[in-house]
Amino acid sequence: MLYQMIKIFVTIAAMMIPWAAQADVVFPTETTIYFENQTKPITQPVDFIIRCYGYQYAPGVDPGYAPGSYMATEVYSLTAACPSYGCSINEPYYLNYLHIDYCSITAQTPKKTLTINNIGNKPYSQCDFQSIVFDSWSAVGANVS
Repeated sequence: MLYQMIKIFVTIAAMMIPWAAQADVVFPTETTIYFENQTKPITQPVDFIIRCYGYQYAPGVDPGYAPGSYMATEVYSLTAACPSYGCSINEPYYLNYLHIDYCSITAQTPKKTLTINNIGNKPYSQCDFQSIVFDSWSAVGANVS
């Protein structure tokens, strides 16, 4: 009887391994966002949207299409609101099967709207701290963990 139970367990485990190897894992991520105007914190609410453009592909390896051989379309977007300076958002940044060429951000306060194009090829900063200055505003993204 013990042999049969072990055999069943091994068979079930062996059947589960291929599924685990093929799973898309989503990791919870907290990102702190800072908006500033000429290095001064914007403490009023800021609504923003990040849009990324490129192409989607089937699960597997990115086919690596040559630049100019395809029309970049929106493949990822994130909309959030910062009620005050230094807000945190929880976004898993599920980017599997997406080839991102560039991203843009549009931020809106009650007084002004700002769009910054080509902030990089990820919807978050490439390092722990990134500052982008445009038209007397700066959008600062930090602490991507």
